[in-house]
Amino acid sequence: MTYRGEGEASAERLRALDEEIAALEARLTDTFWEHVAPVWGVSEGLHPALGPLEARHARIAEVTALIERAQRGPLAEPDLPPPAPPPSGVLASVGRALTAPPGEIVEGFTAAMQRHAPEAALVHRGGSRWGARLFADGAPIEVGLRYEASRSNNTYFVTEAETTVAPSARLEVKPEGILQDLLDAIGIRAELELGDSAFDPAFVVRGDEATARSFLTAAVRRALLVIGEEATLEIAIARGRARLSTRATSSRAITQAIAVLAAWHAMPSPHPLLQDLST
Repeated sequence: MTYRGEGEASAERLRALDEEIAALEARLTDTFWEHVAPVWGVSEGLHPALGPLEARHARIAEVTALIERAQRGPLAEPDLPPPAPPPSGVLASVGRALTAPPGEIVEGFTAAMQRHAPEAALVHRGGSRWGARLFADGAPIEVGLRYEASRSNNTYFVTEAETTVAPSARLEVKPEGILQDLLDAIGIRAELELGDSAFDPAFVVRGDEATARSFLTAAVRRALLVIGEEATLEIAIARGRARLSTRATSSRAITQAIAVLAAWHAMPSPHPLLQDLST
């Protein structure tokens, strides 16, 4: 698209457009530009392949759309990237045979996914990974299993679940341990406390306090404790993704994990994305 008078755009006209762009960009917070823009794929500055006038009009349209999305959503990406095609061939067949989850675990996964996606089934993702894609209350969730072997040759499965979340959210949750108690005692890497007498002793929460306060609701904390009763779990929330990992493989644990991720997908941004212009 070529704008009329592209070749004759005056310096004054370009300067006015630059001021309009600056005013629009200033409506978005530093949090937006640091954490959200990279996840949303926002370009930096003017498009180099466009002419001076066209590039400025394109930037105005782009930033205006960003402001509208920051106001109305969706903040989390509506879907996860599609999974890679299932591997094929002799090696893939061997991998499937060696890492196939036992029937009772598959039945538990199937029961947990039944309410949201009756047709969902665990499929071999390649290597030691199995997974299924479903939507739970509108949240895109990849839930799967990873086959692992310990140094003592004990084998076990790890449950992994992932969804998209508001990109400004940042948090890390791990099981409490002796090392954390020592670090807290000497003032290194202090954890966030939520004032929950059951949850705080069980988990180490680090990262962004605003995310912790908004994402770790009472219902979410109860669900995580249910999973933690079966096996330890770890959570990482960053760059628009929430990932949960645990050795718990029961239908009850998977059901709780799906509920937690669905709740997080729907969460608003824990930080303002638009400047407060009322003052």
